[in-house]
Amino acid sequence: MWPRIALTGLGGGVFSGLAGIGGGTFMVPLMVSLLKVSQVVAHGTSLAIVVLTALASLLGYTISVQIDWTVVLVATVPSIATAPLGARSASAMPEVGLRRSFAGFLMVAALLLLLLSDPEELFAFAGIYRYLVAVVIGLLTGFLSGLLGVGGGIFVVPTTVFFLSMEQRDAQAFALAMMIPTSVAGTIAHTRLGNVRWRWAVGIALFSVPTGLLFGTLAGGWIDQQILRYVFVALLIYFSLRMFGTVPWLRKHVMRSG
Repeated sequence: MWPRIALTGLGGGVFSGLAGIGGGTFMVPLMVSLLKVSQVVAHGTSLAIVVLTALASLLGYTISVQIDWTVVLVATVPSIATAPLGARSASAMPEVGLRRSFAGFLMVAALLLLLLSDPEELFAFAGIYRYLVAVVIGLLTGFLSGLLGVGGGIFVVPTTVFFLSMEQRDAQAFALAMMIPTSVAGTIAHTRLGNVRWRWAVGIALFSVPTGLLFGTLAGGWIDQQILRYVFVALLIYFSLRMFGTVPWLRKHVMRSG
């Protein structure tokens, strides 16, 4: 069992530090396949792990990256409000339509990040409009976090690049800072619903936290920003295809390895 826990934690830590996505998008399918928990329990448990993994990754980024904490606060407050709503909807709401819509957004975001030379200049919101956009990002992030069991970074990073004019490295640090309290709110809601397996959460975090710190430090100051963007684009495309259900080979491979 420990090799499965280690694989889940190490992968989550790498994704968190290198791409600023918290690691939930990697850990959820592995927990379902390797640890044999239900989808909703994997969602809740991954959020508990994301809290610690994102914090460790953020510490690595802050060595070199300056974070706009005012905008983080403006986006985080509404995300905390909508995370419990997403968690309550996870058990009852049909997710197929939402997942496909989200997958479409991820694919469009990937293409824009890949094709545009300066994607951060796509929308140049300033002043009060910048804060209003941050509120909208927060509302959507919180709901998606609670519903899909992810920290929200896969959504926050591209939206902050496009709408808040952040460069890739800054957007990833911003996403990590924002997803910590959002994931706490989602974890509390899932705990009340009985969807968190704390034994798995602690075991996986033992591997994801130090890995997240290491790769967060590398991404924050050592890895070229364009490389970070290419890595993130690859992840967006992969997760988009997975949500569309066009990469069934992953499940077969993971099941075979378990």
